[in-house]
This record gives sequence, structure tokens and C-alpha cells, in this order.
Amino acid sequence: MTAEQTSLVAVDKNKLASLAHRWTEALSILADLPCSSAAEEEWWVGRLDAAQMELKSIEAEREELVRPILRDKKLVDAAFKEATAPLEKAKDLIKQKLAARQETLRAAQVAVQEAARLAAVAGDHAACAQALAAIPETHSVDGAKTQWVWEPAVVDAAAVPREYLAVDEKKLAAYAKAFAKSESIPAVPGVSFRRAARMSAKGGK
Repeated sequence: MTAEQTSLVAVDKNKLASLAHRWTEALSILADLPCSSAAEEEWWVGRLDAAQMELKSIEAEREELVRPILRDKKLVDAAFKEATAPLEKAKDLIKQKLAARQETLRAAQVAVQEAARLAAVAGDHAACAQALAAIPETHSVDGAKTQWVWEPAVVDAAAVPREYLAVDEKKLAAYAKAFAKSESIPAVPGVSFRRAARMSAKGGK
């Protein structure tokens, strides 16, 4: 029997079902209860502590069951990763070689087409015909699929339109966190900060 099978056998499904049922019912009741006085606030803190204690107990039980599974998975993943790493690199190299070949053919096509266009503009129909005849033929590669895409490369970040710029929300969150204990926070243009409460049970999350 595998570690995973052993852990699944050890799971008390009835206990978990009872837990889910009990707290599903509690949710429907709690949603309608007020928290608008000191006494009610104290009662809610008690409920928070009770929920946190039960969660910690269940989480400890879960961690105990999955520990051997995670250990075995880590060992298996490491073995396969080591074995397949050169294979993945070889596959990427092969794709790069094939892509470079297709890009070379396409570049040659574009260059000859431009030469034919310029000859036509100049009225040199013979040169135009000669250029068109020299256009390399495209071809499909058996066993491989070529898909042409556009790859962006930023050459002037200052000139990129705003709709293509992303706000660094992680950096903003870190900035806000640095002032968590302060009653004020220096303004950031275009950003509003709201003083929000984050509740946790003492000694837990």
C-alpha cells in the first residue's frame, strides 16, 4: 500500500463531514448576528478563538497525514527533474534551430519581395519578374508545426502608452505595510489608502 493510500485510509471522513456540516450551519446563523456593542464584540472574539483553535487542530491532523505523501512526491519529482532536464533543453534547442531556419527563409522572402517592389516602382519589369522568380518557396516541415507570432521588445519604456503599463501592486502593498503602525501615510499620486482592520485570533491567524 502506498503512502497516499495509507493516508487516505487514515482520513476520518465522517469527522470531516460533521465538521463541514456544523460550520455550514454556523455560517448561516453568524451572518445574521450583529456586532455593534462591547458585549457583542467580546462574544465574537470568543467565536474567533474557537474557530481558530479548531482550524489549527484540523490543520495539524492534515499535515500529519500528507507529510509522507509530500516527502515521497518531492523525491520522485527530483529524480524525474534530474533525468528530464537535458531532454527538455534538447527539445528547446531543436525548436530554436527549426524556428531560426523558418525565420531565415521568411527574411529572404521579404527581402526579395521588396526588391521586386522597388523594381516595379522603377518600371524595370524584367528585374521585377526576375526578383519574383527568385522568391524562396515556403514549405511545411513534416512532424513540426510553425506558428508565426509577434514578439514585443521594449526599446523606449518612456514612450510606451499607459494602457500597456501595469501598476506594481506588490510594491504598493509593501509601501503601505511600512506605515502599518502609523496613523498617516505619505500620498502616492493616483492611489488612495484606506485604514482597514485586519482581525486575527491571539496567537494565530
